[in-house]
Amino acid sequence: MFPVHNRPNWGVPLLLACVNSTLVSGCALPQRVTRASASECAAKTGASSPVGRMFNEAYMQCLREKSDILVAEERERADAKAERLAREYVHSLEAECQNFGFSAGTPEMSSCKMQLYQLKKAQDAQVTQQNAFHARCRAIYSSRLLAPTNSGSSGESFTSAANAYNNCMAGLSTPMPTQNNYYCSRAGNGTVFCQER
Repeated sequence: MFPVHNRPNWGVPLLLACVNSTLVSGCALPQRVTRASASECAAKTGASSPVGRMFNEAYMQCLREKSDILVAEERERADAKAERLAREYVHSLEAECQNFGFSAGTPEMSSCKMQLYQLKKAQDAQVTQQNAFHARCRAIYSSRLLAPTNSGSSGESFTSAANAYNNCMAGLSTPMPTQNNYYCSRAGNGTVFCQER
């Protein structure tokens, strides 16, 4: 038992560490707060000390408002980036279709872009599925490699792991697509037909 006057105060250092590190960046309440925003809120609410900030509801409310603004700005930037990427993707489809001889603003162009989109989407889904399949087979390989063997030799471990990996990969029904290579042409009666080359 420590004497009262010598008893270490574990709470205060930890509290100050929390205030100085996490509170400045928004504590546990706001999601995002910059150091500049924290300083602005401190000046605005008169919360000059770290402990004073922690128990100052006006200061915490200011932090929450700053956090909401920053989160909204991040979301707007993410939405703007997604929209820009979508436009670029549509333009790339249109450029491909123009290379196939279709004119912008025509039904043939719309059909060409839609078919290319569907073909690429299907291939992307296949690639994602096969990547997951490969990851599972690699995990099986690693697991067998680390598993104990009867002889305890590394050679047996490698052989067991390789056999397990090959057995897993044997279940892959289709080969991994090697390239995105398509061709679209007029099929008569104003229709467009797109296929993989």
